[in-house]
Amino acid sequence: MNMLAMRNRFLIGMVVALLIGAIAVIASCSPEPPEAQWDITCEDDLLKKLETSDKEFERYERGDAIFYYHKRMIDNAIVEFDRLWYKFDKNTKELIEKDVHWRDDLPEHLPPIISREQAESMVRGEIDSAALYFIDPESNVFPIKPTPRNPCWVVWLTGDTGYIEDVVVIDAVEGKIVGQGIPPP
Repeated sequence: MNMLAMRNRFLIGMVVALLIGAIAVIASCSPEPPEAQWDITCEDDLLKKLETSDKEFERYERGDAIFYYHKRMIDNAIVEFDRLWYKFDKNTKELIEKDVHWRDDLPEHLPPIISREQAESMVRGEIDSAALYFIDPESNVFPIKPTPRNPCWVVWLTGDTGYIEDVVVIDAVEGKIVGQGIPPP
């Protein structure tokens, strides 16, 4: 993989992560996540009071607050917008805010799906990356109506400029293209 492709893959990953995070924050009216590295933790005394599951949380301290964030995945599929978010007072250890967006209409595990390679073979162009998603009905990044109920492969394609110019969404169960996503700016 050449340096331009590696740079683009990194930038796209960062843009997608930032877009998903920004949309989640805007949708929930929660404070914007801090712009620093998160520590990953699954066991913490503050969380043990509220979370008895084996979910892994990212932890970050900023000012007088401690933040915990969990992004929902079903097997290896991202569940768009689904998250758990906690904010604690750093000094008193009291819970200040909790935000939960968790769809209840999804399976516990992925159904049988086509492989990433099969999905990628359905598109034309220079493939930058692909990821498996459960698309949220309120998605601004994947505005497909009706919203696919099955998990979907999202394939990002680069153009002559080396930047993402097209996003193709493929139903991972039925193996057919169901729409387009919005390329990052």
